[in-house]
Amino acid sequence: MCDLQQSSIFVTSSSESGGGIQVEAIERNRYTAMKKQIALPTMKEPAIYRIRVRGHIDAKWSERLEGMNITQGRHSEKDDETILVGRLADQAALAGVMNTLYEQHLPVLSVDCLEEG
Repeated sequence: MCDLQQSSIFVTSSSESGGGIQVEAIERNRYTAMKKQIALPTMKEPAIYRIRVRGHIDAKWSERLEGMNITQGRHSEKDDETILVGRLADQAALAGVMNTLYEQHLPVLSVDCLEEG
């Protein structure tokens, strides 16, 4: 499971009063989002990610995508989907993969952290 180490600000509650919305934000090192424990990756530790994109990516792109495994699937009857799975060294490597996908005009459907380490 992935784990968050750095500080984050998140909304813990909101209420309407006097025509406005009051939002309480709390800074914590580890947090619970939506009253459900969500473990997130650290910035500097490796983690295994699954990235789903709409469109086709040839297997030859694996090296450019940090060695991620590339498999083809179906997003819908009309649209192809590519699933990338692999261990990335850190968040900088994830950002590099995401930038490459952006440069290729491939819409990202989801990014999941499957496992830390």
